[in-house]
Amino acid sequence: MLQINNFKCGGLAIGLSCTHMHADITSATMLIKSWTDVHSGQPLTHSPIFHLPPTPSSQCNSVPSFSALHSPTTPANMGTITMKFSSSVIENCLLQVQSQCPDATPFDVLVALFWSCIARWQEPSFNNHKCSLSVCVDSRSTGHPQVPFGYFGNALHFSVLNVEADKLLSGGLGQVSQYVHRHVAKARDDEFWSVMSSLDEYRKEGDGPFTIYGPRLTCINMEHMAVAENGEALMYAVAFRKGKGLSM
Repeated sequence: MLQINNFKCGGLAIGLSCTHMHADITSATMLIKSWTDVHSGQPLTHSPIFHLPPTPSSQCNSVPSFSALHSPTTPANMGTITMKFSSSVIENCLLQVQSQCPDATPFDVLVALFWSCIARWQEPSFNNHKCSLSVCVDSRSTGHPQVPFGYFGNALHFSVLNVEADKLLSGGLGQVSQYVHRHVAKARDDEFWSVMSSLDEYRKEGDGPFTIYGPRLTCINMEHMAVAENGEALMYAVAFRKGKGLSM
């Protein structure tokens, strides 16, 4: 669904929404970016690709199972909160973890901060005394040659990080940041392709909605949207005419 709002002050807001089975955040951003490129007579930054090449047979070793999604009879009341961290706060956090995780990114530090705090009042799994975290990364940003940046579809890859509860609570910001950083860095191609293949088969069978990552704490890494490419970050690269880019 596409919604365009004109404001009396002259501002313009463009809203785009679609199901996760059809596209993800990067796809939606690239669609609007391509629209503005065409409107302004500029060449497309990333030509759209609608079909990925066949799944490499050697990279489809394990196939995850998906459970059917059963909607609760009474929808739960959900709350939202927005937190803003200044650049100076992020830089200070990165300095704090420098000795234990020198390659930490802002995502690693923020996830470690939230996870450590939440784990203090969240009971670990009763059978293995571990705390679990769902980590979501965009496979376009991990260097997969088979998943070009212009791919229009859902290329989000979910994985689970398990850490013993006592290590998570006593490790400190630096140690937990290292857990997160290592997990994100070692995301494997075969895991991504196994999930993509399973999603495609499930969609063809038409079995309806299903659960893909469960109710645990979930953190999505969208750092590639803020990393400058050719001098400008993708999330600020929209421009219907020459001038300062718009925010998406």
